[in-house]
Amino acid sequence: MNIVLSIPESANSYWRQLGQSGLVVDARINCTVRDVLEKSIGFSNDYIEKRIETVFLDGHPVDDIDSALVPDGARMALASALPGAAGIAMRRNSPYAALRGGITHTHSRNAPAASGSIELALFNLVMHEHAIRILTAGAKVKTDMLAAMLERRPENSVRSVLANGEPLTPQQAVHKLNALAADRVYLQLEVTGGC
Repeated sequence: MNIVLSIPESANSYWRQLGQSGLVVDARINCTVRDVLEKSIGFSNDYIEKRIETVFLDGHPVDDIDSALVPDGARMALASALPGAAGIAMRRNSPYAALRGGITHTHSRNAPAASGSIELALFNLVMHEHAIRILTAGAKVKTDMLAAMLERRPENSVRSVLANGEPLTPQQAVHKLNALAADRVYLQLEVTGGC
């Protein structure tokens, strides 16, 4: 199912939370983390260097984003600085990286670059600054998460809903989503100015 949500700009803070639950996006796979972030997701090199301090690839912290390769279906989590000693140890090229030596991403299988998809989870500043941008381009989101967020949405946080081109009320969309057997639906946000 394809869902288009038209939301006011004032509702961005509510809808960006979807970034934490995992957004499945099209990406060039078997490329380095840096290549995927720049060329498939649209992060600038400057942003990657200054803001994305923590990268997890399939549950493993990554230090060298220029050698770690992203396979099809990978789960990549991105964050700026994480709090506490554990957060310091998980940062890219942390002086405390030795504390996590057993879980650090160390090798990648070399394969030809191809088209595929990855699941992207965004946290803290990265979520705040980029989740809406990624959702306006479109991503697959968890069906139950979208239904729950539509169900408990703040007043005036949705202007309109289209499901496969059919106009629905938010409550009708919740019922359709809850009736689906699919784990994920394609969501595209349309953000309009004003309240």
